[in-house]
Amino acid sequence: MGLSKRVRFSDVFGVRLEEHIILEKIDLAYPISICCSVIREKGFGDKDLFYNPIDEAQKSELRSRMDNRFDPKETAETMKYAPEAAVLLLEYLKSIPGTLLGADAIEHLEKNISDDSPLTHHELKQAFNLKPLNLFNLKHLMKFFKDYFNSIKTSRSEILKVEYDLTEALFQGSLSNVSPATRVRVVEMSIEECEYIFDANIMNTMRYHIRQSLGCLAPNKSLDTPIEV
Repeated sequence: MGLSKRVRFSDVFGVRLEEHIILEKIDLAYPISICCSVIREKGFGDKDLFYNPIDEAQKSELRSRMDNRFDPKETAETMKYAPEAAVLLLEYLKSIPGTLLGADAIEHLEKNISDDSPLTHHELKQAFNLKPLNLFNLKHLMKFFKDYFNSIKTSRSEILKVEYDLTEALFQGSLSNVSPATRVRVVEMSIEECEYIFDANIMNTMRYHIRQSLGCLAPNKSLDTPIEV
């Protein structure tokens, strides 16, 4: 398992944001992958996971494993606690540079979506203005939170609290003119409808063009050919 050196972006947790590992032929950003792996292994079912006291030594160990690019599954199996992974996950998301949503999409959401009307799949797809590689991260992340919320089986208010903090982490600094209600609704529906918003056909098409742009996919190779990293 290695990291692509073809794309250069600013470092986040010792790993360049768009240098991806190939794990079972899926492109995942390393910090998201490792945090979610630890939480899945140790923290599912804990409704207070994102608000529990943390062990700074455990957090430092996990941070070190990120910086040294340890295998996510191995780290998940060796870590004792999940709250540190939850804290690091939100810190990582807050560190992502750039704007998650396009300004035009936000203006549309604010002007045309009433407080009680559902967002359509098309509107949500149009809202995200991400580099293709980051769409993989977002799909993985939203599916993770969907599974997490299903595992905790708690009150709607508890879920909203986590969604609000996730919203602040994802959109901080980039949506100063957007109401908190709209932000939360975008995140909420992106979690609930993640399989439809980031459907397989769209993701596979993006994946093909990503591989071509990185020089990883020769004309005579199929989409399922592993990328050399």
